[in-house]
Amino acid sequence: MARATLRAVRRCPVMPEADFTLQYLAIERRLFTQTSAWVEFRRMTLVSPLWLGEEGALSDVVLSTRVRIARNLLDLPFPHSATPEQLRSSRAIVTERLCDRFGPLKETPLEATSLDERADFVGARIAGTAFWHPLPERSILTSADLSLAGLANEEDHLRLQKAFRGWSAQRAISHWEHLSERIGTDWAHSRKLGYLTASPINLGGGARLGLMAHLPGLHRSGGSSRWIQALQTLGATARGLYGEGSATVQGFVQISALSGRSELSETVAQIRAIVDSIALAEREARQTIASSDIKGELEEALVVAVHSETLSLGACLKLIGACRMASMREIVPAYYGEFDRLLFELPAYPPPEPAHAGAVRKSRIVSRLRAMQLVG
Repeated sequence: MARATLRAVRRCPVMPEADFTLQYLAIERRLFTQTSAWVEFRRMTLVSPLWLGEEGALSDVVLSTRVRIARNLLDLPFPHSATPEQLRSSRAIVTERLCDRFGPLKETPLEATSLDERADFVGARIAGTAFWHPLPERSILTSADLSLAGLANEEDHLRLQKAFRGWSAQRAISHWEHLSERIGTDWAHSRKLGYLTASPINLGGGARLGLMAHLPGLHRSGGSSRWIQALQTLGATARGLYGEGSATVQGFVQISALSGRSELSETVAQIRAIVDSIALAEREARQTIASSDIKGELEEALVVAVHSETLSLGACLKLIGACRMASMREIVPAYYGEFDRLLFELPAYPPPEPAHAGAVRKSRIVSRLRAMQLVG
């Protein structure tokens, strides 16, 4: 088995670091040619999702949509009960399959990463909080623009996701169909239960739809709870930005829906009308917020950002939320999508945070604000 594993790793066309960097910079130049402001800021950022530079329907309300698929290998135990040798084998097989079926990808072995790198992967929603720790025989595989990401040996042998900007039911279904077709059917499957997963919650279709939304209008008016309850009746859940157990802050929320035994396309069709209604209700609720209130909140958040030695994650979310609203009201000239990208580039550290976490956030935030000429 060990020899087979080594051969699998060598055969897999993992993208060399130099090639990955060149492809990444080419995408960045194409998406952000309108400004050079990102150049200085990107040097400080280890993970920068370039797909956020795309256009997206309803992106003022829904920042991003993710389609995720969980799969496990035949004849190998789930990662939580596997031996080191079995983990090594499953990582090699998953890496080879992804590279063969989706083209060259960059592989980042988790055990070789620093805490700051892992915090960036979690903050960018590429990896979950289970990857906060440098567990052995785990890998993160990413495309150059980071829209496609695969996790080897997280909770399941494979977690594969495709992210895109904004919300489109048809686009979500298209991406799910594409991933399902390309990943193939040679995974652990039961005729009775469907695809087998480490958690019974994901059993069946092994697919999940995730939306990140910003609902400051409904959050202020108290109307968000009604819509969240409507989603819950369809089996969807609402959580904080960093998954289970994280709080909803400043109206930022993640909406998640599992496919269960059905096709993900059926799940998307079920929640489509509610998501569209939430976007309409949020836009109406925002109009009731006085511009003077938005301006006051923005000025307060900017003062905190500039004059504090460190910034908490909550303070950053408050600032980004205020900047988004100010951009939409044309109080600041910057496009709100630039703040969306900044949100994804905030590192998310495990508790208790390291001493330097607040300083890292402060440096990144203020550097970006200065590049946008929002602060001196």
